Amino acid sequence: MVGSLQISSYVHRKDKVKTIGAKTSMEEVVLSDDLVIALSEQIDIPLYPISHFAVDLGFNSASGSVAAELAIHKQHPQGKYEHLLNKFVATHGRGEEAAQYLIYIFKDKKKMLLVNFLEKAIEKHNALNQSGRRQEPGPAEGQGHTGPQSRPLNAGVSARNKSFWKYVAGLSSVVALLAIAVACYIILHEPGKCASSPCQNGGTCLEHHGAYSCTCRTGYGGSNCVTELVKCASSPCQNGGTCHEHHGAYSCTCRNGYGGSNCGTEYIAENFSLEECQDTLREHYENHLFNIHTKPWDPKHDMDLEKLYTTVSIYKEDNNNIPDKPLQISTLNGSVNDIFQTEVRGSLPKRIVLFGEAGRGKTTAVAKLTYDWANKKEDSPLKNVKLLFVFKMRNLNAKTVITEAIVPLLGKKYKKYQKQLEEYIDSHEKDIVMLFDGYDEFSGELHCGKNVGSVIDILCQERCRRCRVLVTSRPVREEDFNSRNVKYSKMLIEGYSQQHATDFIDKFFFSNETKGTELKKYLREDIVINEMIATPLFCTMVCYLWNDGYIHGNFTRTKLFHDIMEFLRTHMNAKYKREIKRDLLNDTVVSVGKVALRKLSNKNDLSPLVLSEDDFSEVHDDILNISYSLGLLTKNMKTDSDTLIHIEFFHKLAQEYSAGRYLALGIDEGRISTTGISKIIYNLKEIFQFASGTSVLACRKILASLSIEQASRFSISNRAELYHPVILNFIGEAGTCAEDSEMHLTRVFKDGHLGLRQVTASTVAGFEKLSGSVKEMITSIGIYDANDSADLFVRLWNAMNTSPFLSSLFLPIPADIGFNLKHLTSIRVFETYHVISMSSLAHVLTFLPRVRELIIQDIELVELDNNAEAFCELWKNLHTSPDLNELFLPIPTCHIMCDLEPLRSVQILETMSSSINLPFVLINLPNLQKLLLNSDILGYPQVDAKGAHKFFGYFLNALHNLRELRHLRMYVPETFPALHLEPLRSVQTFQTKLESHVEIFPLLLSRLPNISELYVVAMNNYDSEIAEDTYYDKVISAIIDGVVKNGVQLEVLNMTFFDPRREDSKSVSRDTVENFIRMLKTGGMMRQLEIISFNYCVFKESDLIEIITAIREFTSIMLLRIDCSLDSEGELTRFATERDQPKENKQGPNQSKQSGSLMLTLFYRDPETNLKTEETFVLPRSQYPTEAV
Repeated sequence: MVGSLQISSYVHRKDKVKTIGAKTSMEEVVLSDDLVIALSEQIDIPLYPISHFAVDLGFNSASGSVAAELAIHKQHPQGKYEHLLNKFVATHGRGEEAAQYLIYIFKDKKKMLLVNFLEKAIEKHNALNQSGRRQEPGPAEGQGHTGPQSRPLNAGVSARNKSFWKYVAGLSSVVALLAIAVACYIILHEPGKCASSPCQNGGTCLEHHGAYSCTCRTGYGGSNCVTELVKCASSPCQNGGTCHEHHGAYSCTCRNGYGGSNCGTEYIAENFSLEECQDTLREHYENHLFNIHTKPWDPKHDMDLEKLYTTVSIYKEDNNNIPDKPLQISTLNGSVNDIFQTEVRGSLPKRIVLFGEAGRGKTTAVAKLTYDWANKKEDSPLKNVKLLFVFKMRNLNAKTVITEAIVPLLGKKYKKYQKQLEEYIDSHEKDIVMLFDGYDEFSGELHCGKNVGSVIDILCQERCRRCRVLVTSRPVREEDFNSRNVKYSKMLIEGYSQQHATDFIDKFFFSNETKGTELKKYLREDIVINEMIATPLFCTMVCYLWNDGYIHGNFTRTKLFHDIMEFLRTHMNAKYKREIKRDLLNDTVVSVGKVALRKLSNKNDLSPLVLSEDDFSEVHDDILNISYSLGLLTKNMKTDSDTLIHIEFFHKLAQEYSAGRYLALGIDEGRISTTGISKIIYNLKEIFQFASGTSVLACRKILASLSIEQASRFSISNRAELYHPVILNFIGEAGTCAEDSEMHLTRVFKDGHLGLRQVTASTVAGFEKLSGSVKEMITSIGIYDANDSADLFVRLWNAMNTSPFLSSLFLPIPADIGFNLKHLTSIRVFETYHVISMSSLAHVLTFLPRVRELIIQDIELVELDNNAEAFCELWKNLHTSPDLNELFLPIPTCHIMCDLEPLRSVQILETMSSSINLPFVLINLPNLQKLLLNSDILGYPQVDAKGAHKFFGYFLNALHNLRELRHLRMYVPETFPALHLEPLRSVQTFQTKLESHVEIFPLLLSRLPNISELYVVAMNNYDSEIAEDTYYDKVISAIIDGVVKNGVQLEVLNMTFFDPRREDSKSVSRDTVENFIRMLKTGGMMRQLEIISFNYCVFKESDLIEIITAIREFTSIMLLRIDCSLDSEGELTRFATERDQPKENKQGPNQSKQSGSLMLTLFYRDPETNLKTEETFVLPRSQYPTEAV
């Protein structure tokens, strides 16, 4: 590596250095102008193009802007290199670090030939320097491959290059390394066939395998470019132009849309070239888009887009082409460029919507994409796009025509080209990209299918279908993009990740590392502020507040904004040499907060974040001016045919904070009532949160209203997952509000359940503040949305330790849970999902010592599928819960190589996995009584029948070892080796799903001779060879054969049928009905029969009446349930009503059983409301069969 080169011995020499051939000593040479010129003269341009040289030195180009780039390329060739060398030294200096960085650059660029040569040269130089003498570099072994064989680098070096080595010895280190690099290129190519410049008339000489060839300029040919060609032979006319020769010259007739002597210039309209349009757009974006402000108190401070980085996540709408798979989120760890180079459904999407909360970087991402296009960045996916248009959607409306939106980007003088621009866009859709920023500030809506001739048509992909379009928006308007008529790929921008925020803090406190370290330590404890720094703006502001000593103690969002306002007041007073008192600051915030609340609470306002001067008409001018001076408000002007003034708060949270301040004062003074707030509180939750943080009294009144209203139709208890976190957020902000509102919170949590759809830092803080009596009421907690923050998870987990009666817990587990957790000894049921890390899950389980039921959902458990070690660790940690009785567990598909210690406490196992490891797991559950398999047995149809039979044998042998197994659920396999398998005599209850392999069912039942309860789900998947109209006849016949031929004596039979095509005509035949009745008559022990058929009835109502009649006359069945969308006024209902016992004679199930009556329950479904109702009838026996008595 670079650090091992030991080059410092000649980098910082303070003494005089002697060079070979020099009669006097000289000091270390710096990079003077003369030296740069002398060095640049050594560069042979055809061998080392300036663009390659720039990239190798770490520059994307030789300049920093498009204008400078053009200026550089107009210079003399030597001047280009002078500029680049000066740029390198200006950036990195002349010392040891610069030299090391230069070597690192070559390594990073995979220029290993240069790296090896430089390292050899430096090592040799150091050795010579230590011996007190210098000499020319000798051969470097293994270097300088020009063909199949290698030769020493200095072989054949001319006298000029030998003297050059002497010249290099006296230079400073960085210049020496540059010179060596140049010399390396010269040596590699000398002596060569091109040295004599054989290519004439401006031709370019190329060497290969000891020979050369010439690339001739237009109009010349031959081996040395000496032959003047026919002018049109070289096809000088570009872009389909036609060449005409005359009098030794040529001219081009260009196609429509192109011009110039060689048709190389593309035109949008006459006198309006594409290049002019591009340059005009670039200039507009440089002046209006690239200035991203990060300091509200300093509007002149802009973000350096060159150093921008963000993290985005994308929703794969195609579910990775896996049917029935829920939407998945995958993180793009690269730059914002990944937005336009991520495939969806195998191709790059034409329409993308980028969602993100305010301040998370949506506008900055748009600016960065545009910046890279304007500067032709090599890694930009848009670098070859001809035209890129960026629109601020606040400036548009539903009637804005696209060219009307483009003219302000170009200027008024281009308004005359609107028609030509429209025609160009329509004919070059693939070369056009449009970025619509801020859909949440758009006054229109996506009413697709109306072809209104505006930007709506483009957003709806009814026009410019092949253009690539990106729309940014806050999630508040996500519903607009959920319509079937709007085909958008959804992405989510998260702002700073935890690592990005840490990197930013390190850069901010680069000159004061101690202060930066202290801030990072503080943030690990303050979860509220740590959560807010995901927003780049607040990350910056927190750094400034910390630097000036504002942040101390425990923070809330409200307290942070209090300090931000005080910080802005201090800066304003210093800047304008005036003293704004705190009382005036408070009056200012409350005054503009009234406007903010009115704007945000208006449901009909589609752009609540964009305000006008009219909105502030009731605010005193002095207050308004103070708001501008503070940076609380900003004013943006749009000047075109009309002058529009847009006013915004510096962030959405600043607007909500101001509104909350006004709301709190109004509630405290009784001017604003909290009655009926449950209807609006969720949509305005941030405002109410700031109001609670501002005033404890306001918080108490808000909670009182919510608790009173919970019995209404807008009951918060019916929407716990929405309102519970809101309530916790309020009390997390508000000091003693939780203690003072104990009675109200008791009403809120009276059912014992706490539901949290989303967990934030404020939610955790609120839970921590709940009183002991309220926590004692909570018996179950459910968290329904995943949160990737390990810090929040640990804080919430440890807080739950204070709920002594908490017995049921449902929550996701993030990765990297490496903290000490408290034992939750009261938990009996634990369910988790969205498991990212099996090691984290295993770690968490060690802190649930008394859990009896463990449910691990296996959605997206990729790590477990491919990592047997993770499963072994998980299994090991299951032993820390000695009371574990019921287990829902995914099983890995790869081979388990470890020894599993038996789990003797587990009696119930349920799994969704089809795994070769299933038998191995079963033998380590020796006391298992109930096994529920929710998938097909492995091997069907993945392998051949022989292999499948072999695995099924292993599986059944494992079941035979389970002496206590009483309940088994498994799907009917395709084939079944019944003759070779011993019966499972311990199983008493059997559940199965029957699809197409109905003939296997009787064989399977023959291996279960002692079952008394049978539950069959029959599902017609329409991919079998069974005819559709006979499918359910086959199913019922298979059940009859299995029961009758195997002599199975059932007490309970449940038959459930499901047909997705919902055709009422598919009832079974008369033969099937008669055979079914015959089976019931011979089943002397049957007590309960259930016939369930979704969507329609498998049996006709007349058949059901016949079955009921037979049951009453000949069987011992006491309970009959029929659920098949019956008509409440149909034939069967009339039959049951006529025979129903009078109410005064009706008895309960036990009395009915004793008397021998049949209890019949019929279920009805309302076709309009889809609500299910039931009615029970008690039918006396026609005669009492012997079995019943």
